[in-house]
Amino acid sequence: MNLKVLDDRFEISRVDEAPVGSDNWAVIHDHDGWTVVAPCEAGIWKAIQIDQEFGLDEIGVLSQLLQPLAEAKVPIMAYSSYRTDYLFVKMNQVQVAVEALVQAGHKVVGNES
Repeated sequence: MNLKVLDDRFEISRVDEAPVGSDNWAVIHDHDGWTVVAPCEAGIWKAIQIDQEFGLDEIGVLSQLLQPLAEAKVPIMAYSSYRTDYLFVKMNQVQVAVEALVQAGHKVVGNES
């Protein structure tokens, strides 16, 4: 699979009320409140984007990535959009994640930071 480590840093937060603002990347609401993913210069998360499109009926896309990351003991937060998926990895785990994904046969670009 083709993957890309995005340049931005991100913050992932839990909030009690619906957030306002257009800088949010993702706003997820569940029974426990709101989760907000937003670019932040001081953020401790990096995003690894699946750099190709999949239909909503594709099976096993994330599992191909999550298995090698689990074996490398890299915790993630996954976020799916209509077009593709993202894995958020803490900054101090990006290199380990990239190495695990490459070892599993994936192509990863954009890990300069």
